[in-house]
Amino acid sequence: MPEFFIPLAKTDEVAEHTWHAVKKYMEDAHGWDNITDHRIFRLDYLHDGKHMEAEVGVPHPYGMRTDWEKFEKVGDPEPVFVIFESEGGPFLVCTPNRGVIRDTPILVGGGEPYNVTYFDGYEP
Repeated sequence: MPEFFIPLAKTDEVAEHTWHAVKKYMEDAHGWDNITDHRIFRLDYLHDGKHMEAEVGVPHPYGMRTDWEKFEKVGDPEPVFVIFESEGGPFLVCTPNRGVIRDTPILVGGGEPYNVTYFDGYEP
């Protein structure tokens, strides 16, 4: 299993601070108060019958800014920064504009993943 990291974090301390700050944002702004301390590196899941994957450091096809005036996605897909596991689901996949600095995360239903890869030392 890979060692814990967050894209663009230059030190372990910055990665740790970022993980906790995004978790607090999920709790305070979106009410996700049941996030576990497990840290997920990758999810493989089915969404509408299609294989999808979310991996920290890799762009996610739904991870882009939303222009709420036009109700459309704008720009290129962004890399996943954090994947949270909430007790009972769903999983919260966060990219810069989908959960890290604004907007809501990409939601992956608790029953959709068929493979969950945790960071080393952060598995259940």
